[in-house]
Order: sequence, then C-alpha cells, then structure tokens
Amino acid sequence: TTAAAAAPEGFVKDSMDLMRRHLSREFSIAELSSRYSLNRQYFSTAFRRKTGHTPLGFLHGLRLEVAQRLLAGGESVARTSAAVGFEDPFYFSRLFRRKMGCSPQQFQRAQRRRS
Repeated sequence: TTAAAAAPEGFVKDSMDLMRRHLSREFSIAELSSRYSLNRQYFSTAFRRKTGHTPLGFLHGLRLEVAQRLLAGGESVARTSAAVGFEDPFYFSRLFRRKMGCSPQQFQRAQRRRS
C-alpha cells in the first residue's frame, strides 16, 4: 500500500478513536479535519468511504450504543441523554426513535420484560 492510500485509514481511525474517548464532546468537521491539516470535504469523503457513515452519523451511532446500555441498566432518559452528549433530551429521544424504531422509554420497557 502506498502512503497516500494508507493515509485515510490513519486519520479516520484516529478520529474514530478520538470520538470514542470523548463521546459526550461535540466535534465539528472543521475541527476534525484541521487536526490532520485536511480540507473538510476531503476529510468527510474519506471518513464516509472508510466507515460508511458521516462523522456526525458515526458519533451518533456510538452515542446510541452507549445509551442502549445505560437505558437497559435502568438509567433515566434525561441522565442517559446527558451522559452520552446530548444536551437536549427531546432531541435525543427523537434521534433514538428514528434510529432504533422505538422511544427510549419503549426500549427500557422491552428490556425489563426480557429480564
């Protein structure tokens, strides 16, 4: 593999790791791309090619994975929302419903029935 071909993997993986480590932090494309001295369009395109998601979509996916575990453990929707980086619990609930097919409360009830 050439250095140019390997480069996207390096900065994409680093960006993914950064988002995992700082799950509740807000990230902008400008901030992420400037970390690697790349233009925003190139960064976004390379990230999507490597992951299948936009950087924001990837971050939301990570947050929702953690949110599912917190909700299954009995954490409130408001606390879960804040813990995974959503300041607005209503936005969190809408996003959760759109991605998971049910509300956070419905998810919790279903988890309780399984236990």
